[in-house]
Amino acid sequence: YTLTENTAPDGYEVVSAFSFTVGYEGVITLVDAETNGDLVETDGTNIIIKDKTKVLNINKTDMGGNVIDAENPATFKLSGDNLTGAVINGTVQTGTEAEITANEITIEAMRDGTYTLEETTAPTGGYVTVSKFTFEIVDGQVKDGSITSETDGDIDTYVTSDGTTITVKNAKQIVINKQDAAGSADESGTIPTLPGAK
Repeated sequence: YTLTENTAPDGYEVVSAFSFTVGYEGVITLVDAETNGDLVETDGTNIIIKDKTKVLNINKTDMGGNVIDAENPATFKLSGDNLTGAVINGTVQTGTEAEITANEITIEAMRDGTYTLEETTAPTGGYVTVSKFTFEIVDGQVKDGSITSETDGDIDTYVTSDGTTITVKNAKQIVINKQDAAGSADESGTIPTLPGAK
């Protein structure tokens, strides 16, 4: 017999095909397998092939493209159609919402659907908080052109061409305080806040 997997479950990649024989007293023997997942040999009764999970990466960087230090993480709230079964930075999720504290996020086995990632706390040191952005997952990847963002700062959000990595570039904010000669605040003029520092 030959069994071909045409469509994998959401968040997983397709196993191409495998063939097997059923012999005397129903003993199963695996003949051949073409798979991009992990193959577990048959024990004579069962054939187990573990599909390879699709992975989405989300990186929080400065405007120069450098991932912000892990010891100075942002906090995010991820919500969407269904996070059950997804693995975020090694933790299996249930329900429709997850809180993540990290600047490098790896999500495995994310189901197709529409999701919102809201940055609730920015890294310290003058980084500006990104309010939130939404994106759509189709076949385990970010759909081209699906990201929309709302922000209260200077950011640049983009997706790699293969749809597997979202990068959020975040600017620092510099505030200039005007003082008189005695060191007291001088409010006679206006000096704007300057975004965009690296």
